[in-house]
Amino acid sequence: TGRRPFDAADYFGLLMQVANDDPTPPRRLDPAVPEELERVCLHCLAKRPGGRYPSAGQLASELKDWLDAEVTTVREGEW
Repeated sequence: TGRRPFDAADYFGLLMQVANDDPTPPRRLDPAVPEELERVCLHCLAKRPGGRYPSAGQLASELKDWLDAEVTTVREGEW
């Protein structure tokens, strides 16, 4: 999207956003972002550690599946 998931005027404001706000879904910023890629991105940004990928390998596998035009295992609401 060309933007960070959180943006603030100062460090404290940034920390407050990260702690309290949900990231803006990429498709809201750029409707051309594919839905499956948005799901992967939001899964990476989940607040709870259990809502994120358990390993870089699993994230890499999801991205490879997306690049290969396969369906990812992340479903809406899992983040």
